[in-house]
Amino acid sequence: MNASRIFYIDALKAIAIVLVVMGHTNVIWEVGGSNSVYLPILSVFHMPLFMALSGYVTNVETFNLAKRAKMLIPFFVFGFAWTAFVQLPIGGFFTSEAKYGYWYLYVLFAFFVFLSLIRAMKRNLYIGMGLVQIGLMGLHFMFHRTITGTTISTDHMFQLWPFFCLGIILRRGLLNKIYSHKIKVLTICSLGVVGIWGGANIL
Repeated sequence: MNASRIFYIDALKAIAIVLVVMGHTNVIWEVGGSNSVYLPILSVFHMPLFMALSGYVTNVETFNLAKRAKMLIPFFVFGFAWTAFVQLPIGGFFTSEAKYGYWYLYVLFAFFVFLSLIRAMKRNLYIGMGLVQIGLMGLHFMFHRTITGTTISTDHMFQLWPFFCLGIILRRGLLNKIYSHKIKVLTICSLGVVGIWGGANIL
């Protein structure tokens, strides 16, 4: 992959940004005083897309963790600024699951730390990804809805790590395989959508 920008990745990022804004603008989803049934669907979709795109543009072999740490600067600067502006307790910024809305930068940096550990231990990438997911699930079930869990943001981590890994796997060749078997992949995805839709209607 060359260093030039990839149009469809930028386009997907733009779509994901729009979806995030829409998902946080509840007024457009209100129908008769209650939220539309489409809001939960949108909420499930936009952040996994962001994480998958973040994984896709990550080169596991060459990324520099020290450079990635720069994303913690806006996390703290804007996070503290917002905390002061709305007069929220500073402790809540650290102990809340969502970090007052800035969790994404923190969680994404944590994912880069996990990748660095996998690389440092010279583990097979895919085995390492699986071990990290098992560890995150363990943390989630042990500390779900506790101060420890929300401080670590275990909910976001264990739910989104697979999508981040999916982006990396797509970059490493899965996307080319999908392109070469378009009909099979489209058929499987269509059957999956029909199955989920049918199951939802039955329930």
